[in-house]
Amino acid sequence: FQRMPTLRELGRDLADDFPELRRYNWDVELALTYLYHHHPWQTEPSALRERARFFDLQERVAQRVRETEDTLGQSQPAEWVSALMRHWHETRATVITLNWDTLVERAAFRATGVKHAAHLWPVPLVLLQGRLYGLLAGTAPQTFQLLKLHGSTNWLYSGHGQFAGDQVYYVWDHTTGEPTWDDEVKLLARDKVPLIIPPVADKSGFYAHDAVRTIWSLAAAALRNASAVYCLGYSMPWTDLTVRYLLSNSFPPDQVPLYVVNMVADEEELVALIDRYRTV
Repeated sequence: FQRMPTLRELGRDLADDFPELRRYNWDVELALTYLYHHHPWQTEPSALRERARFFDLQERVAQRVRETEDTLGQSQPAEWVSALMRHWHETRATVITLNWDTLVERAAFRATGVKHAAHLWPVPLVLLQGRLYGLLAGTAPQTFQLLKLHGSTNWLYSGHGQFAGDQVYYVWDHTTGEPTWDDEVKLLARDKVPLIIPPVADKSGFYAHDAVRTIWSLAAAALRNASAVYCLGYSMPWTDLTVRYLLSNSFPPDQVPLYVVNMVADEEELVALIDRYRTV
């Protein structure tokens, strides 16, 4: 890919190892959502087997996204991307994203001089190497906030069903401006799994974690106090109920401009997109 794959492209790419993706029309997020939960018609053994498949698929999705990130990261970002990073940096913008990848962090490293991705995340995550060498110290630069509602491919946790007090680690190399998965990191991460959250329609153990709840709370506060809201590349799917509720309950009380930026193929698709936003 010369771009980040869509969910269905990702699903087809993993179909050889996960043939059950066909049942979910190759939609990786839908498959993850189904596999994560214990449904009322399942026996305990079958639910546990599907939960194991959740972790297998979660790891492969994270690996595939990381590979694409590394490929895209070898080229210089487009000028409009660098300009956007500088604008966010200078205006101290709050950026809310549903993406798992680290492309924004990498682009910010190149465009703004912010060397450490942790300075963009307003939550207390710990550098994975901190399991051996201690925590990141120093004064954080004044820059934009990046609120990753659905986690990140370089965030790691235990994988337990209930992990409210679980430490979340991250992988980052401040000298290269990207996650580095060398042998030492892989050794330190041997008991961890990626924290990438599918857009579940109902309650999930993912949202019980303090750091995740903080991210969502900050997103709600940012929306309530916004003077303008820009939605870049988000199609407002009907199934992403948590985000829809976030927007409908947290939008500013006063009328503020809402700008929808999306690459839409035809007029019919554009009308459908606008209708989905109007129903929030």
